[in-house]
Amino acid sequence: MAADDDLNVPLGTSKRPKRRLPDVMPYLAGLIGIVLLVPVAWVAIVDDPLGGEPSAIAKIERQRTRPTTPTDGTQAAPQTQSASGANASGPAKAEPGEQAGKSGPLIIKVPSPNGSPKGPFSGVDPALSETVKQGALPKIGEDGRRPLDVYSSTSVAEAEDRRPKVALLIGGLGIADKTTEAVIEKLPGQITLGFTPYGADLQTWINKARAHGHEIMLQIPMEPFDYPNNDPGPQTLLTALPTDANIDRLKWVMSRFGGYFGVTNLMGAKFIGNEEALMPILTETARRGLAFLDTGVSPRSVVSKLATDSGASVARAEMVIDETPEAAMIDAALARLEDRARNEGSVIGVASALPVTLTSVERWAAGLNAKGISLVPVSAVVKLSNPS
Repeated sequence: MAADDDLNVPLGTSKRPKRRLPDVMPYLAGLIGIVLLVPVAWVAIVDDPLGGEPSAIAKIERQRTRPTTPTDGTQAAPQTQSASGANASGPAKAEPGEQAGKSGPLIIKVPSPNGSPKGPFSGVDPALSETVKQGALPKIGEDGRRPLDVYSSTSVAEAEDRRPKVALLIGGLGIADKTTEAVIEKLPGQITLGFTPYGADLQTWINKARAHGHEIMLQIPMEPFDYPNNDPGPQTLLTALPTDANIDRLKWVMSRFGGYFGVTNLMGAKFIGNEEALMPILTETARRGLAFLDTGVSPRSVVSKLATDSGASVARAEMVIDETPEAAMIDAALARLEDRARNEGSVIGVASALPVTLTSVERWAAGLNAKGISLVPVSAVVKLSNPS
């Protein structure tokens, strides 16, 4: 149609060309590609050997109940006595079997230390404590007394008992209140308790445990082989860190509570197999008069190898008794522990605070004396292995 004929066409009858929408598929495909490539580029460009560490996972609770034991030290274990979760070397998390309530928000946090940074914790001998920037840390007293001796609960009778000796460490405590309280109250005082550095009201729990006769070990988070996929928690000691950084982390962990006779690894199969990383840690704990228990998580551990040069009093656990958390398997592991004690004179086992574990251990412990076996604190075996 000619241009001048357009004026003669009735309104509304012209045939206009249809508009075509732009093809968005190439743009959409490009956008998706960018989204998918960003994480890959981040991993390729940003070298983060610490895996974003430290994380901030520790205290897990919905409703917390607290023990009513006074924290002024009046119920602490007598000073005249001598001192792994899921297993003792397991991650810092809510205890297995601890059921959260159905209501209320889930709280995940790392509490502040509940001891004064200006002095020692309640229930702790001031002469065996010093204050650094991280808080109150254990030390050897001016009179030569060590936390290993003062906070051990091994009695003279237990030390001199010539029967085969079995010691057991129940670890992963201080995070789940109900589980911690059940362990303290149900198990015999000869069983040693391991506390992680991540719970709330830790010193209250320590004082209550010691009042019930239990001696205490501090669980130090150490790097496993699959870190950070398997993460013990904030302030984990890492082989990639310089010594000064690991010592700072160690001091932070040691400042969480007081009254422990020794320390043990929380996970840490990679770390305790690395001489360069481990040697300063053993030296520092020895300098502070603490024992070191190797939970046996790695056959490549160099703890025993470095003991003499570091000056550390060390011992090694023989087995995790609830590695398979079934009653029959736990009972069988405890029987093997007895056999090792008869053959070797003394032995240490480690375990978690699973309900099935507590039931088996409580029943097992009640029958040991009739079998001619002495149930002793971990410190008793440590001292046998490290005569002074």
